[in-house]
Amino acid sequence: MRKTKAFFEILILIASTFAFSQMLSIGISNVSAQDALDRGCCEVDNHGNFCTYVERGLCKGSFVPKKCSVADFCQAGCCYNQGTGSFRDGVLKRECKRNGWKWGEGSCASVPGSELGCCIIGRSTSFTTRGKCEREAEQQKLSFKWDRDMDEAQCKMYVLNQSFGACVIERKNKKTCKMLTAAECSKISNSASFHKGLLCTASSIGLCKPTRETSCFENFDEVYFVDSCGNRANVYDSSKADDPNYWERIISPKKSCNFNDPNGNADSKTCGNCNRIKGGICASAKKDGFKPDMGDYYCKKTYCKFEGKIRRNQESWCYYETKTGMGRDPVGSRHFIYRCTDGVVVLEPCQDFRYKICLENKSVIDLGGGKSAKISTAKCINNLATQCFGYNKDETKIDKCKDNAYCMLKNVDIGSHFKFSICLPKVPIGYNINSKEIKKVAGVCNAASVTCKVVRAKKKIFGGCKPVKNAGCLEKEFAEKMNEICTSLGDCGAYVNYNGDYSDDGYSVKNSPKLGTNYIENLKKLIVPDGKDPISAGEISSYFSTIYGIKKPRELGILKRIEKLGPLGGLFSLGVGVGTGLFLGITVLNPLGAVLAGVSVFIHTIFSLAKKCKPIEVKFECRPWQPPSGGDKCNLCNKDKLPCTKYRCESLGAACRFFESSDGNDVCLQTNPTDVVPPRIYVGNAPEGLSYEDLSDTGFKIKEDGGCIRLQNTQRKISLKFKTDEPAICRASEKRTNFDNMSNNLDIQYSLNHSMEFVLTNIPEYKTGLEAKDVNFFLGCKDVNGAKTSRDYVVSMCVDIGPDVLPPAIEKVLPKESSLVSFDSEQINVTLFVDEPSECKWRFEGESKQFDEMNEMNCATNISDRDSLNYWECTGGVPIENRSVSVEVLCKDQPWLSGENDSKRNVGEIRKLSWKKPDKKISIDSIKPSGEIVVKSPYANVDIEVDVSGGSEKYDCSYKIDSYSMVPLEESDGSYVAKGLTLYARIHNLRIRCKDRETGDVAEKEQEFEISRDTSVPEISRVWTSGSTINFKTTEYAECRYSEGSCKSWGSGEDAGKGTLHKIPSKKGDTYYIRCVDALGNEAGDCLLSVRAI
Repeated sequence: MRKTKAFFEILILIASTFAFSQMLSIGISNVSAQDALDRGCCEVDNHGNFCTYVERGLCKGSFVPKKCSVADFCQAGCCYNQGTGSFRDGVLKRECKRNGWKWGEGSCASVPGSELGCCIIGRSTSFTTRGKCEREAEQQKLSFKWDRDMDEAQCKMYVLNQSFGACVIERKNKKTCKMLTAAECSKISNSASFHKGLLCTASSIGLCKPTRETSCFENFDEVYFVDSCGNRANVYDSSKADDPNYWERIISPKKSCNFNDPNGNADSKTCGNCNRIKGGICASAKKDGFKPDMGDYYCKKTYCKFEGKIRRNQESWCYYETKTGMGRDPVGSRHFIYRCTDGVVVLEPCQDFRYKICLENKSVIDLGGGKSAKISTAKCINNLATQCFGYNKDETKIDKCKDNAYCMLKNVDIGSHFKFSICLPKVPIGYNINSKEIKKVAGVCNAASVTCKVVRAKKKIFGGCKPVKNAGCLEKEFAEKMNEICTSLGDCGAYVNYNGDYSDDGYSVKNSPKLGTNYIENLKKLIVPDGKDPISAGEISSYFSTIYGIKKPRELGILKRIEKLGPLGGLFSLGVGVGTGLFLGITVLNPLGAVLAGVSVFIHTIFSLAKKCKPIEVKFECRPWQPPSGGDKCNLCNKDKLPCTKYRCESLGAACRFFESSDGNDVCLQTNPTDVVPPRIYVGNAPEGLSYEDLSDTGFKIKEDGGCIRLQNTQRKISLKFKTDEPAICRASEKRTNFDNMSNNLDIQYSLNHSMEFVLTNIPEYKTGLEAKDVNFFLGCKDVNGAKTSRDYVVSMCVDIGPDVLPPAIEKVLPKESSLVSFDSEQINVTLFVDEPSECKWRFEGESKQFDEMNEMNCATNISDRDSLNYWECTGGVPIENRSVSVEVLCKDQPWLSGENDSKRNVGEIRKLSWKKPDKKISIDSIKPSGEIVVKSPYANVDIEVDVSGGSEKYDCSYKIDSYSMVPLEESDGSYVAKGLTLYARIHNLRIRCKDRETGDVAEKEQEFEISRDTSVPEISRVWTSGSTINFKTTEYAECRYSEGSCKSWGSGEDAGKGTLHKIPSKKGDTYYIRCVDALGNEAGDCLLSVRAI
């Protein structure tokens, strides 16, 4: 009998020691119950961060196994003190613990006394809350007026618009003069006389004299002359000090000296007509060492000179230390706000890791005299970058990416069968480089790991092979374009930190050129800011003008929209970092890529054009970015004018560590700076059935029963775990080479533990003349200071290729066995994942058909058709006419041994499979809110709550308000919710979409609801007495209080009851003042009514 030569290849996989299933929302099974319990929301983690989703062991505060968005201790609400009238929105309950402060769910808008308005107490005004206005009035023992309809500017001008003048008071035949309003003057004495518009120095009054003294007055920007009685006169103007006419009547600042000065008369010695917005405000000249021509006060500069540009008082602007937007933000970079406050520039950082980004808007202010100026207003807003990934889940929605201000649509067209579009963030979110959360980040980065199959055909002349499909993947643009996608996902790939230091440990490319020098140099230029905003205010306004509120980053949706493939399908598989490799070569499979195979297009290839020319598999792997080796630049973080943070520090070098101090003197230092010794490799226990022998510092051998490893099937997987004596990243290679040239990356983070997996594959279809032989591969590692293993570390084995005697095994079935299928299904599209090339068929349960008579399935039969998990797929359609269906499946291996050699094939066991339809199709039962929501403010805080039933009872739900994008809902106590949305008062359209996770069925429903604004105050419609009781009715439900003798504040009143009927126990001759507030907190600024008991 003629001996059949058998050949094999080795495939190395990075063995996954962690699960990324929770990161991906398509085609991935859920994590186990135990895994879920080990992770959850932590009130305070070991790094002092609040409300983080971490493993239980990393939490030192309260912990619950659920998302932070539904954890009670992480709900932001209103922290308020009604005793002082202070209100703070968006505060965690644990942070609201000061004496006298209370915490409530939702927005402060729902707490009585929180609404902003103009508080008028005497001649003083302030734009504050009603509650604070009441407290201040009580302390001053004055009545107050509070007007919700005034804005801050109108409030400031209120006093100026009042009737103001000289009040002449006569007591005991002695006259004095004060500058007051008419109302204030009338309350002093019945004999007081008011002289509108006159100064107390007016010749017709003659009670006070002009002086050269000046002063500042509360609520006024300007410097004013002071008369001999201490009254405020007109604006300081040294040229008018001796002008009698200037001391006769009140002259407004608008008609006073240099009103149109563009800098608000800052640092003027002669004019006190200050304007804080333009650049000047009244201040002590002595304190500042300034010498005006007269008096002790001047217009202190409030504008700022910053980098050669004048900034107005209270103007704020964004500062981007590097280029930003279009996916360009370097690792460690952050957005900042600079603010000009009374002449001093103050730095305000946005939330680190670019969780918040800076948005700047420009407006025009009137400087007077026909002059104007542009000013900037900046704000740190939530970075909703993760919304962008959601558009990649559905190819019908990918074009909507361009409508989202936070996203950009990237088009890649490298080859005839390598073209696609992907939605990416304009400003990617960063990550904690040395955190255990790096495992989740790796799942994000791996979305850009791809394999491009370059199909080749024989040349007609001169022999050899030439590319016929996807030739562009062999060019340098392949790595460049894929790296652009990789880096746009977050801190991934080959990139630079904020100092311009390049690192390429976050990517690898095989069978195609690496990133070139010009490309790398252009990356380094990203640290020079170009002054461009990442997102324009107009984009945000048009996209997000009605929806506010902080949302935490949500799950990543992976690209699914790929150019439709032609006859040579399967030439492109996104997210699958695997290929067949060369004979006896080493190829790397990223486990994340394997997971992603379930969501990308992967069609088996029949290489009809290339029977004798093996395709070239070009692979790009995207991993989390790694900082440059060493730590010689750690101190840059400490010297920088910008605040040093953990993210910033640890981006400067792998050996940089951030140390927090209780006194605020945080520091970035290099760990073990004198360490120049490379890491040492140690191996642990061998896999079951195998042994490690001849262990040394230079390697070891893998043996089975003391000899060669037996390969008695198409393939065999072997796991290998090893350790290093210090944190390191390791690589593998099939050739003897140095660490930098090893192309197979085994780690995504510096670690002590490392793993990999071999797949030994028997390839009888490639007859190259080689027999089984000894095989070596090489390991190399690098520590945080850049010390690399310099000598070979060799893993050796010999492989004994015996005949294939093992039957094929079905490793996985989709849809899952015994699972639910679509309620409307007429046919189930079944996919079998077999551990070797096989021919599979099916029959209904109970049928007696032999293998040849069974129903055909479309099976991958070539070695090259192996998928990313090293399985071969068989697909077929199974009719389902009733509520359920059961079938039997049978597979035969070695399909190339057909005909007379068929008896040599191994037949697997019969596999019984069943599926059924749900009793009820998924349906949306109820949606909240509905109908009308009545509020007193221009907006309302709204919670969405959706109840769903039917199907598998496991759903993914999203909501859409008006014309905006779909946003995921979170599951909470059996419902699907979104809390704390702030919407303007008007009619809104709410659309809900829920998808059954198991069956794939979808339910959609929409409804309208209206937010109506009620600003009317309760009124008293009727008053009557019964005995000694005063009764009164209000026009609406209200809480009323009364006070005796005068109109007092709400807090000082006595209870008159709640509802529409109210009562006051009265005493004959007494006068009672009534205040009422309705259910929304609407209240008149003064008492509604005064009633005297007779």
